Amino acid sequence: MKLLLVLFFLVWGQNALAQSQINFSDFEYYVSSEGAFGIYKPKGWKVGTQKQINGRMIYVTDPQEQLYVTLTYLERIEQRLDSVSLAKSTLQNMKKRVPDLKVVEARTSKDRMKTVVAIERIEGGQKLIKGKYTFDITKPQALVMGYEAPAKNFIKLCKCN
Repeated sequence: MKLLLVLFFLVWGQNALAQSQINFSDFEYYVSSEGAFGIYKPKGWKVGTQKQINGRMIYVTDPQEQLYVTLTYLERIEQRLDSVSLAKSTLQNMKKRVPDLKVVEARTSKDRMKTVVAIERIEGGQKLIKGKYTFDITKPQALVMGYEAPAKNFIKLCKCN
């Protein structure tokens, strides 16, 4: 669960690495009520958790609920699964809730243990949401990290290219 400490550094990694020193004054350390994990999050952001069958999902949103960051840690996955099959099943489940979700880019490593997927939600010909999800398998565990934001200010909100 130590990976949860770096949740926001993964999302803002490019920006943070470009700086010589990270300014932690804009962040606060959050520890879950049961003490299972702790993360640095921007001050004022909301944290929630959801128990999964074999793991836990942690999500963080900004105060206006425009930017959504999620991390799902699975303690044990089926041996036959790789990151491509995990991404496919996850996206199929997401499309059940958001039928107009569209995959605009997908890349995977040669060993199929890491997959990155960019998504968009389009309604009435307008891009409403942009996001990116990373599926990382280190058997028997898996980690899914993602973020979404309104398309019109996606780059500004997530501080990415």
